[in-house]
Amino acid sequence: MAIVKILEKKAANRFLPKKPRADADRDGTSRTNVEEALQAYRDTLTQILKERDVKWEKKTCWNRPDIEAAMRLRRQGKRFFMMKKRIGRIPGIRVGDEFQNRAALTVVGLHCQFRKGIDYIKNSNGKIYATSIVNSARYDNDSVESPDTLIYSGEGGNPGVTDSEKRLEDQKLERGNLALRNSMEAKSHVRVVRCFKCLSASSTAYFYDGLYNVTGCWQKRAKFGKLVYVFLLRREPGQPKFAIPRRKVSSKSMKTPATPILCKNDISQGKEKTPIRAVNKVDSDESPPSFNYISNTIYPDFVKSTETRQTGCDCKDGCSESKPCPCIMKNKGVLPYNDKGRRTNRSSSIVYECGAGCKCSSSCKNRVSQRGVCSTFKLEVFKTRSKAWGVRSLAWIPRDSFVCEYVGEVVVLEYNNNGFQDASEQRQEQKQQPFCFPLMLLSSSGGEKSSRLAVDAAKRGNVGRFVNHSPSPNLYVQRVLFDHGDPRMPHMMLFAKKDIRPCQELTLDFNCNVVANQA
Repeated sequence: MAIVKILEKKAANRFLPKKPRADADRDGTSRTNVEEALQAYRDTLTQILKERDVKWEKKTCWNRPDIEAAMRLRRQGKRFFMMKKRIGRIPGIRVGDEFQNRAALTVVGLHCQFRKGIDYIKNSNGKIYATSIVNSARYDNDSVESPDTLIYSGEGGNPGVTDSEKRLEDQKLERGNLALRNSMEAKSHVRVVRCFKCLSASSTAYFYDGLYNVTGCWQKRAKFGKLVYVFLLRREPGQPKFAIPRRKVSSKSMKTPATPILCKNDISQGKEKTPIRAVNKVDSDESPPSFNYISNTIYPDFVKSTETRQTGCDCKDGCSESKPCPCIMKNKGVLPYNDKGRRTNRSSSIVYECGAGCKCSSSCKNRVSQRGVCSTFKLEVFKTRSKAWGVRSLAWIPRDSFVCEYVGEVVVLEYNNNGFQDASEQRQEQKQQPFCFPLMLLSSSGGEKSSRLAVDAAKRGNVGRFVNHSPSPNLYVQRVLFDHGDPRMPHMMLFAKKDIRPCQELTLDFNCNVVANQA
């Protein structure tokens, strides 16, 4: 009998929440209420476990004794003060308080969802706001950037959570995802509970981390190929520090990805539609080498004097292959982009986009690359381990999508016995950035090579100057004309050569002949 009682006690302890510390609290009454609520929950759970030893065949509430205990308290009408949803701090709950299951979180009102990671409340106007989240690391891209920063994935569409027979789809801005975004706009606090695996592999522990503010929201392509919402949360200052008890938590669950240190919030200094940040997790370099960020290529005076304008179209409703359009005719009668703005034919040596002389709007399908750096992909400059600074996207880039232009100054390189040599060429030979991008060879009256035009981004350039060389690149170059008609000086637009996963470095083969197109 003694052995049976010991086993019963161990089984009960598996579901019991840890009792909060009994030291003095500013609101001692609230602390007492928390303890009483948890004690009632423990008593109910113990009673359920005893009943199930006799009547195990009777299944209720997903057959989970911990959840059944919380539900039974509700059915009995035991409305503890803490069980009501609220935004902000829960009186009587302290940073670092430990709970061993989600049911215990609902009893004290810390997080009132048994399964979902985002809890929310509706105000009198019908608008929903997040009250709390549980960071359980069930999404691959959940990560901790610092002790006071959390990157949290939204709810829905996770194959690790969703029924395997259910069709995966992009996350929608609804329910918990909408509530978190509303909290970001309203600047309201969100409680954060962290989940860790214990030293015993069969159990987990939940720790209250404190109040956070939602400071960012964007979409990215998850590893399973669908779009998910991602939220950036920062801890409210002035709270006690949260320390994980290492003697209880598995070291594996405490490991978090190496965190990039933010060097600059926006290297473009507001010249692009969305900020382009620079991060470094490799060494102590504070930021990329200084340069003058420009969003448009700078041409020399002699080029401006010979600049030729393109003839425009009269397509007020946008260019289409179904009606006569001079811009479409320049592209051999075919729109160079599809409805999603992706290249339809790589065999074209030059793409003619609509220009200032055209009557179509900026949303025309034939104005894809001239809109500037694609804001959808959220480009980021980061420090690499072998190639100095590089560029990556925080979102999935589909094949043939426009990424950015290689912007710089158009310079003339003189030819000598060693070929075209200047400081920019030497950088290219030594695989140092930024590379000097060749445009067009210029011949003397005798037909010999005398000079050539090139785009040099050494002193002035955009994010494209950080793209590194690779013999197996994931980007290709497409020459584009739209603001002038001189084929000697096309815009060097960079497109995705293949599908590029998030956070993969963007590379280009700078040794290729840019006149020849890449398959």
